[in-house]
Amino acid sequence: MSFLRSLQAKVLLAALIPGSVILIIVAVIALFQYGATVLEIVEERDSKLAMLTAHQLSDGLVRHTRILETVASEGAFRYWTRSRPVCQSLRHEASFANSTEE
Repeated sequence: MSFLRSLQAKVLLAALIPGSVILIIVAVIALFQYGATVLEIVEERDSKLAMLTAHQLSDGLVRHTRILETVASEGAFRYWTRSRPVCQSLRHEASFANSTEE
């Protein structure tokens, strides 16, 4: 009697084939779900990173705007090389801006 025609083989194949098919289906579903979850996490991270970068850029623009306003209000743009107090004020403003970044 051949093994494939025996009752043991039929029971064994009846248990293994559906179990294997179910495991393969579960694995494929898990793979696609994993990919979707990773994509969602990466999109959220990129969004937060873009917001952080925008806030840092905005803060830098505000600091540089203050420096330019100081230069304009003291008339340093006309007398850049002759005006020592304005240059010292600019150095102080720039050092203050650098110290707030850290």
